[in-house]
Amino acid sequence: MPAQRTGMLKGSWPSTALRVVALVIAIAAAIDPTISTSRRSRPLISLVATEPRRDSTLLRQAQRALSEQFTVIEAPLSSASGTVVVGERVPANARALAAPVAVLTPNTGTSRLVIRRVEAPSRGNVQSRIAVNVTLALEGAPRGAVPSTVRVELVRLSSQSTDDNALVVSRERMLVRGDTTAHVPLSFVPSSLEATRLQVRATIDGSSDTVRNDLVIDVREARWSVLFFDRRPSWMSTFVRRAIERDPRFVVTSRVSTSPSSFRETGRAPESLDAIAASSRFDAVVIGAPDALAARDVIGIERVLRARGASVLLLADNANPGPVDRLVDAGGWRVLPRSATNTLAPLVMVAPQTGGGTLDGEPLRLLGSAIGVPTRLPVNAEAIAVIEAKGDARNDGDALRTGDGAALPVIWRVPMGLGSLLVSGAFDTWRFRDSARSTFDATWRELIEHAASDRQPTLDIQLSKALVEPREQVSITIAALSELAEAPVRVTLHTIGGSQPLFEVVVTPRSADGVVSGDFRAPLNAGRYVVRVSRGDDTATAALVVATNVARDAGANRDLLDAWVQSRRGALMDRSAVGTLPTVLNALITNPVRKTPWHPMRSAWWIVPFALALAGEWLLRRRRGQA
Repeated sequence: MPAQRTGMLKGSWPSTALRVVALVIAIAAAIDPTISTSRRSRPLISLVATEPRRDSTLLRQAQRALSEQFTVIEAPLSSASGTVVVGERVPANARALAAPVAVLTPNTGTSRLVIRRVEAPSRGNVQSRIAVNVTLALEGAPRGAVPSTVRVELVRLSSQSTDDNALVVSRERMLVRGDTTAHVPLSFVPSSLEATRLQVRATIDGSSDTVRNDLVIDVREARWSVLFFDRRPSWMSTFVRRAIERDPRFVVTSRVSTSPSSFRETGRAPESLDAIAASSRFDAVVIGAPDALAARDVIGIERVLRARGASVLLLADNANPGPVDRLVDAGGWRVLPRSATNTLAPLVMVAPQTGGGTLDGEPLRLLGSAIGVPTRLPVNAEAIAVIEAKGDARNDGDALRTGDGAALPVIWRVPMGLGSLLVSGAFDTWRFRDSARSTFDATWRELIEHAASDRQPTLDIQLSKALVEPREQVSITIAALSELAEAPVRVTLHTIGGSQPLFEVVVTPRSADGVVSGDFRAPLNAGRYVVRVSRGDDTATAALVVATNVARDAGANRDLLDAWVQSRRGALMDRSAVGTLPTVLNALITNPVRKTPWHPMRSAWWIVPFALALAGEWLLRRRRGQA
């Protein structure tokens, strides 16, 4: 009997062991223990393309090269181990990208046409010519190579934004050399009141590749208020005023003193220039016969410029000095010899916002037999119109260097406070108004139009981008002539014609000079929107266009890109080095050993040994007859 019990006990040990194993597994599953392990994790890389459509092939090559050693996310990710940028410019969301950064440029080593810059106003007036200046370059071309003929077009895009419904509004052809940049003036005359989407296209003759850049101009209907003020009758001011009065874009008010006790006026003109400084009624002030101004008038001009931000144009008709010379600070006039009719043809518009031509493309030009130039050009002055220096009229100290050689300034602008002072030495150009030889009316209309449009508004909005893709980040800056801190600012986003805002933008004071700023994300749905700012009784709006596949070839700057890459502890690579991209990233990225928690009982595989232990224990008991 004792021997039989001993055999039974020996036969039950395997069954007991299996029962204990199953019990331990069940207890471990209930406790859920954590085990820490030290391992190197797989680095996470953010892959971003600045031009996904144009660089799609290179983007796929980079993705395939990285996928074997890294986890690749094709989106900006600030928490990534590093970022790979495919493109040739700094990304718009550069601040959200994780460092270090490796930039893979699509440069193929051959000559390639690029758009360096597109300059255009953010707003324009309906039926007014809007200048769009394009800067091109032929990168990779050897110095001294044969120049290439480039066709540059300004295209208006419809809401569908396809090539089939695009309308070419301006076209130029020019030669571009490999060692220089080319500046192409284009223009656009809007016919409808809307945020108009335009596209600059540049193509080398014989090539199928076209570089593009999209932009948006907010077209509005605005009439500028212009005051003509003459202390004595002036033929120059009279004919300029008549040219402006015939243009429906201007509302003209005038006051001409015909004698010490009588005057002639249109509209409600102020009696003196110091009276207009108390209000912001006029966008531009044109003063004829500035030598006849009184000292109090000069004080009024200075207050208008510095406090109200309006532009003031002095139309001199002789070289006589006057109190206003203190404000001009040009050292008086130097009249060019009258041996022959002096010609300002074509009128060289140095200011970038002026196109230097009429609506039909004819260059602006003025003729005159009496032309005055300043003895010295004031500090910070910007020449608007120049005349070629001839014979003894040339003075290297006063001459400007233009594309055709030395030139003397005749019309110039100097910033003063919040406004700009424009001075004209075209004394008698009113005598030569024959439209076959001179564009007298068009010239002064354009100059006064730009002078009036340059006025700083009471409340102004500036968006970092007027054309964005869905959910792209947009920065907004709001400025005013008075302190914004004294009143709350409300910024809302609306659909076109919508009264209820989609959302409100939070802005914060940036400095003590009346400027606030903020950031927001563009809506998800493509379309046209309005950003509205209100502060007390003042309101201002700005157009925002959300579209897909926005072309942004402009802004490529190798030096800027290289500086940004260096600041992000990165590397700048050519597309031929795409195969070495993983090696470069491994050298840049520090991938430290991390302690990773491991929960073994959260795996479904623990049920396998648990089931095997229970089944084995049951099978042993059955063989012993205990089942």
